[in-house]
Amino acid sequence: DDRTKRWFFRTTIKGLDGTTQRLFGTPGIPGPFHDLPATKVGALEAERRAVQDALTPKLPQQEKKEVPTFTDWFKGRFWKEWVVSRKNKPTEVRSKNIIFDLHLKPRFGSMRLDEISTSEVAQFRADLIAKGLGDKRINNILAVLSKPMKYAVDCELLTKAPKIGILKVERPEIVG
Repeated sequence: DDRTKRWFFRTTIKGLDGTTQRLFGTPGIPGPFHDLPATKVGALEAERRAVQDALTPKLPQQEKKEVPTFTDWFKGRFWKEWVVSRKNKPTEVRSKNIIFDLHLKPRFGSMRLDEISTSEVAQFRADLIAKGLGDKRINNILAVLSKPMKYAVDCELLTKAPKIGILKVERPEIVG
């Protein structure tokens, strides 16, 4: 640079996606190229680093979130934000409590939400069938399991909820 008497680089690159990006920098001054000498060789090395950095695909940084256990989630935030704030009827609240205490807590209570997979749910469904429970009852249990998992996705605690998959139930004929 004639004005500052320093070596620098300025270049334009075209990315793999077709976008252009302008890169520039000065070696030897505070910044990403401060470790390089303020010479022509330093400027060439700084340019090489900048181009390599710009063309290297960036992986999004994922911060590790603390994922609660199923019991802590169900009886805590989910219960307050979903069951209480949506004013579930007393019979529905009672039904959810019974299903949680009898079926969900023994199976999933101590597991973290991100440990509950589609495979775990499929095994749970198979165990419910083996106990001889009716299809409608099993679907009610699976529905109570499904809602807190989907709400955890809405609250960004999970990236995706496990597939629950309810059983097909034929509607009874109404005799009239």
